[in-house]
Amino acid sequence: MSDDVGTVALDQYLVELCREITAASSSADQAWTIAVDADPLVIRTDLAVPLGLIVNELVTNAIQHSQPSSRGGRVQIALKTAPDRFSISVSDEGNGTPLHADTQPSGIGARMIDAFARQIDATITNGRSSAGYSVRVTVPRCADRALRT
Repeated sequence: MSDDVGTVALDQYLVELCREITAASSSADQAWTIAVDADPLVIRTDLAVPLGLIVNELVTNAIQHSQPSSRGGRVQIALKTAPDRFSISVSDEGNGTPLHADTQPSGIGARMIDAFARQIDATITNGRSSAGYSVRVTVPRCADRALRT
């Protein structure tokens, strides 16, 4: 995704990752739409790998556990940057099961997400709305991590 193997264009990586997940998850009777709205961001590869694993798990969970229509469903990915942080949100049409700050993640996927988030100093927030369920991963922008936008 970049001429430098030490960096990754996260916005492009998320588009390609979601394209692959869509192809693997859709069938003739149920198609998934995974839409990506991503601000441009180049980060170090050692940060991109755990983020990619987190997003893969969140999107896969959304596909497995959301409540799609009979013809398929929609998952929305948003990468938003700010001067001191960036965040990736994964939203679906389901009602989800929010994690509570005072409880430990119980499923293997939730434990993996938690471990990868701790590895990169990220925070995870989630919740329900009338539109569905959303999980947000927020990563602090340190000069040595997020290289440029």
